Amino acid sequence: SDGRGVKRRLSWNVDGLKDVQANLIAQLTHDIDSVPPLDRRIRQEILTLVERRELAPSCQLRYERMAYEGGNPEEEFRVTFDSAICCRVEPKVLRPDCRDFPLRVIPDGVRVMEVKAHRTMPYWMRDLIGRNHLVPRGFSKYGTAMEMYDPGLRRMNRSREPRHALQNQ
Repeated sequence: SDGRGVKRRLSWNVDGLKDVQANLIAQLTHDIDSVPPLDRRIRQEILTLVERRELAPSCQLRYERMAYEGGNPEEEFRVTFDSAICCRVEPKVLRPDCRDFPLRVIPDGVRVMEVKAHRTMPYWMRDLIGRNHLVPRGFSKYGTAMEMYDPGLRRMNRSREPRHALQNQ
């Protein structure tokens, strides 16, 4: 959207992932009128991208996540730590707990912290961020993996480091 990536999420039964990969268009259109309106819209967006722009899967990601949510539902506050971010560029059937993702996206021992506050950031978190001199920084797991391992992007970006490289941190 306007030259930026937009993340959309769809729930899918893990047992059906093989069928989705093998026959994406048929799986997305199957029983589309019975799914919730938001899921229907996302399915239609994916169909448009696949049919009109001929997009195809290019990278699969795997990572470990520790997620924490605020105890007050009105705060809508969440902190996540992602580690062991790996990928593979050859399409394989997705399986639960599969560890066959040989390409590292971030170094061992590095964590990506994401803080999400939909309204206001709790004071204690602002204080913690300030005391530790943390600064906001964008990071895309998928974008970084593609810049590191997609041959076409590597040729285009040969003169510079990946935009989201986690260096000296």
